[in-house]
Amino acid sequence: MNINKLIKKTEMILSNVAIGIGIVSLLGMIFVVNLNVFYRYVLQDPLHAWYLDISLLFNLYMSFLVVAFLYHDDRLIRIDILIKRFPIKIRAFIELIIEVAIGVCLIVILWFAWPWQKVQWAYIAGGLGIPYSFFSISLLIGSLLMLVSNLKKIWNQFVVLFGLE
Repeated sequence: MNINKLIKKTEMILSNVAIGIGIVSLLGMIFVVNLNVFYRYVLQDPLHAWYLDISLLFNLYMSFLVVAFLYHDDRLIRIDILIKRFPIKIRAFIELIIEVAIGVCLIVILWFAWPWQKVQWAYIAGGLGIPYSFFSISLLIGSLLMLVSNLKKIWNQFVVLFGLE
């Protein structure tokens, strides 16, 4: 099998998994929040701390995984009206600088998030009774997925700049 086809298939699978988890997280968060509203105002007995933990968990996974998907597919909002006026080589150079800066930020996030993730195994979320690492691992997964997409975008800018392919 061709390596490019394998990479594209892997990207498609990861994107579909990220979107699937994001959709499930959004629907789960909507359900849990509405369930709490029902219990609080109709039954006059609010849910306890576990609903806050579940809402936060769903929100974190939805946010980081969907942002990674949007970044991969270039669907994030960008103000590039000025950049689009430049010739292709200058535009590619500016895009390369932007992507390298994003990559450095992602590496810094991963560098600091990994030890933070390991420390949080000792702390337990009060409502659910699970380690806080289950919450913060979404940051690692989302940042790692974004870094993979970022490396591909940096390579694409090198291809445009230097005509490598």
